[in-house]
Amino acid sequence: MARRYFEEIQLLRQNRWIWYILIVLSALLIIPFLYGMYTQLITGEPWGDEPMSDNGLIIFLCALLLSWAMITWLLYSIRLEVYIDQDGVHYKFFPNKASWNVITKRDIISYEIRRTRNILETGGFGYHRNFFRKSQSMVIRGSKHIRFMLSGKHKLLIGTQNPEEFDRALRRLLSNHLTE
Repeated sequence: MARRYFEEIQLLRQNRWIWYILIVLSALLIIPFLYGMYTQLITGEPWGDEPMSDNGLIIFLCALLLSWAMITWLLYSIRLEVYIDQDGVHYKFFPNKASWNVITKRDIISYEIRRTRNILETGGFGYHRNFFRKSQSMVIRGSKHIRFMLSGKHKLLIGTQNPEEFDRALRRLLSNHLTE
């Protein structure tokens, strides 16, 4: 295995605000149905103008809880992994790009470190692909990203929390390319 010049793993679960939103949405969606189950099953009063059957209400709440658990697991498992070694820049964005993708030294025309400001360029946070602009972006944390111009006029934006180290590793990679 080649020695890595740079390595970074970003996890969506590190963003606290996503969990605050998830908790609030959970409360707004699940609490009314729990109240409805209490009203209909415990007190015996039908819940709503056209109430579901008791079994229908239980099945619906179980489906809602299962869906919510799957969404929570998905948000918990989203991650961006990047490393640079002598072969190039390796990246994957789980679950969209679950296997490793490689940008070889020869594919890199240029790169620059940029501050994320333009939501039209980055697509916002997460994984985005724009077929018209021939670009992809992967941003989870941090306000900076590396913007690669690749052969074939493709653009790739990778978010980073360590732009200086990323830049240092890219310089090392590209200087090795020039000496080959």
